[in-house]
Amino acid sequence: MGVDRSGSGIRSVDVRSRVLLRVATAGLVAVLISVTGGAIWAAAAVDAAVQEIEHISGQGDAWVRADREISQQESLGHAYLADPSGDLQLALRGTNQSLAVALDYLIVHGEPDDAAAARQIKAKHAQSVHDLGRMLAAMDAGDTALARRIHERPVHPAYATLQHKIRAFADLEQQEVTEKLAELRRRQHDLRLASFAAAAVGSSALGVFLLLVVGYQRRLVRQALHDPLTGLPNRELLADRVGQAIRTADRDLHPAALLLLDLDRFKDVNDTLGHHHGDQLLIQVSQRLGRAVREADTVARLGGDEFAVLLPGATADGASAVADKLRTALHQPLSIGGVALDLDASIGVAVYPEHGSDAAELLQHADVAMYAAKQAHVGFLVYDPAVDEHSPKRLALLGGLRRALDHGELVLHYQPKADLGSGRIHGVEALVRWQHPEHGLLGPGEFIPLAERTGLIHPLTRWVLDAALDQAARWRHAGLRLSVAVNVSTRSLLDPAFPDQVAGQLTTWQVPPGLLMLEVTESAVMAEPDRALEVLGQLHTLGVGLALDDFGTGYSSMAYLKQLPVDELKIDRSFVSQMATSPSDAVIVRSTIDLGHNLGLRVVAEGVETQHAWDELAALGCDTAQGYLLGRPVPAPELEQQLNQPTRPAADVAAEARP
Repeated sequence: MGVDRSGSGIRSVDVRSRVLLRVATAGLVAVLISVTGGAIWAAAAVDAAVQEIEHISGQGDAWVRADREISQQESLGHAYLADPSGDLQLALRGTNQSLAVALDYLIVHGEPDDAAAARQIKAKHAQSVHDLGRMLAAMDAGDTALARRIHERPVHPAYATLQHKIRAFADLEQQEVTEKLAELRRRQHDLRLASFAAAAVGSSALGVFLLLVVGYQRRLVRQALHDPLTGLPNRELLADRVGQAIRTADRDLHPAALLLLDLDRFKDVNDTLGHHHGDQLLIQVSQRLGRAVREADTVARLGGDEFAVLLPGATADGASAVADKLRTALHQPLSIGGVALDLDASIGVAVYPEHGSDAAELLQHADVAMYAAKQAHVGFLVYDPAVDEHSPKRLALLGGLRRALDHGELVLHYQPKADLGSGRIHGVEALVRWQHPEHGLLGPGEFIPLAERTGLIHPLTRWVLDAALDQAARWRHAGLRLSVAVNVSTRSLLDPAFPDQVAGQLTTWQVPPGLLMLEVTESAVMAEPDRALEVLGQLHTLGVGLALDDFGTGYSSMAYLKQLPVDELKIDRSFVSQMATSPSDAVIVRSTIDLGHNLGLRVVAEGVETQHAWDELAALGCDTAQGYLLGRPVPAPELEQQLNQPTRPAADVAAEARP
């Protein structure tokens, strides 16, 4: 009997197919399980690395804050030796509190070594604070010699030791962050290779799955290197890109610029509208900054309302143009939560290699420039060692300025002002100089900002006024009736006691108030308009002349201008000097003259250096000229000699200067 094997053959093929299918399915499942397991492990490893980096970064930030506060405390203590004041004592208390917060964070959240070191440093700092208190008490008691001995030992050595220890831990934390980032990149590379190998073995479904895994892994890496709110690079990624830009600059012999941007009055938005709307504002700011720069540039958020912009290949002039462009972008109308906001920012610029050799130094110097710009209300500034409170020359000048006031090292130079119609010299501007025993004759830009930051601006202003009024009295007794103009700083303008001080000095030197002209800038008035208006009103009541200096370079509105009790508008030299070559500057000068006259004010043109400028200003109806055409600022005896020489634009100005 024959046996039909067809059915069995089919069944056997079917069995083999099912077996093969099951094997294939099992293989696919095994691959999927392997890939899934690997992905889970990789994600967990990356997540753990991210958390570790965040933890180390937090510790590093705490050490950096501690280093900044201890340095600031030492600097303030040194400043107190030169000029003891209540403001400096308040600043010292503030640094103590900030340092305590940073150390307490390390004690609670730091690794055992960091926590132990923080406890030790906190204990040693307590002793240093005690010694610093002794030094302050000695200064308050008038025992300067004892205070300096305490500063030299033990205060200064103790702070140096604390700074060394703190910076060592900060450097260690930064090194750990760098190593962890490198390890994270290596893991990313390894995971990518494994993903490609699995995709070659698996099916299209497996490939899709692997793409999802890789995407998730990339998101984790992005979270470690980007700001979660705005999506911009964070501080770690910015440091990496600055390093790359520096290496490229060295190779191609090109510069690179770093801008640090801080929003003005951002805290008011948070306090008024809430943090949610504050976050929305930061998102819109990040988008505007990104649209305002090139694709090759990097915009990063460093935290809070602080942003950085890296400009590969940019010079100081190019970076300044970008800073101006960024501020223009921020000035565009903006509405958050139905509230229209007037947005502005202060920007500091540092350029490699002129202002720093690495990312940390560039960021530090950009930060110095940014705070200088914020305090001066000028929008942006390029880093200048002269405004760096921690530069060696600046610290030396800080100690010498008080000596200069006490030992007669300050002198006044006078620059003449003449009537454009008659050529008669009717006034001068008094400009202070410092005859430094080592650095020679220093202009006001070298030490006036220093005085404004340390409280010495008040005795300095008093000295300048005394010297100027003394000279005005001498000229008056000699038969010369010349008004004397003196520049007034922001801090003096906002001092309620300043009008009484001026009144007392006028009485002391027996000078009529009309012979004194006080010059203030737009930025000084706009710092606190209401307080400035009150002080200016009292000075106006005294009969003192008031001039708005550098008009056209600030941001005062017409509403405030018409309220100011000023007698003169001074057109900034930047417009006057370019009248002959710049039609727009000529229009600004003409419009300012018309505006001043319409408001009933005299108009003074600064920077008159050519006969052509003199003639043009006279034709426009400008009242007074000041500049090198009339003479450079010189001591009073030299000015008196010039008055006796009829070489001015008008005929015999020496004779006409006498009543």
